[in-house]
Amino acid sequence: MSTDLRAKVRAMLDRANHPGTPQAEAEVALAMAHRMMQRHGLGPGDLGDAGAHPTTVSVRREEIAGPYRVRRGDLFWRLAGAVSCACYRDMAAGADTVTMVAYGSEHDLDSLVVLFRAADLLALRTMPSGSRSWRTAWWHGFCEGIAERLERENRATATERPGAGLVLADRRERAESAMHVAMPGLRSGTVRIRAERDAWEQGAASGRRFDPGGSSLRGGRGELTA
Repeated sequence: MSTDLRAKVRAMLDRANHPGTPQAEAEVALAMAHRMMQRHGLGPGDLGDAGAHPTTVSVRREEIAGPYRVRRGDLFWRLAGAVSCACYRDMAAGADTVTMVAYGSEHDLDSLVVLFRAADLLALRTMPSGSRSWRTAWWHGFCEGIAERLERENRATATERPGAGLVLADRRERAESAMHVAMPGLRSGTVRIRAERDAWEQGAASGRRFDPGGSSLRGGRGELTA
């Protein structure tokens, strides 16, 4: 890996973490750094951080409150799989919040949180008005569309960098193993929305436009209501 590439990634991370960087600009820098690190197979140790241990699995909790929190939790779960993390919803948490518990390397967990913030903001800006059932179907489509987009990104990474796919799969396997050791009784399930097909298709189209490189953070502002 070239020194110039590592320097670019470090510069973006430094910009994102600087206390004087505006929040929106910091999120764009983090998203761009994530995309470059994923595409080129870079981990924290490749950036000159001798104390980093990218193979160590950490745990992080994400509290999601407000409208459509269940659908947004599903979005978080979809993104976790795309960045080599594993996660589940803590059903013992209060009804007013959705609590997602994620497992992965610190780098992958940072990427997960950054992408979730960006995708959540994209939904805020692009969800059309409509009934609650219409918007719920839209959210299901949006999550599916983003999953498709990130799957294409991962396939492109595996094609451009031989061995990168195996590295990502290995990190995901370690995260899932740690999660199931900690929570051996976990069960998975899926929900399919067949009604409001137009809403689902519009949501999927918005999700497919999600840009992990950060351009999804730019543009007009919409609304997200209960």
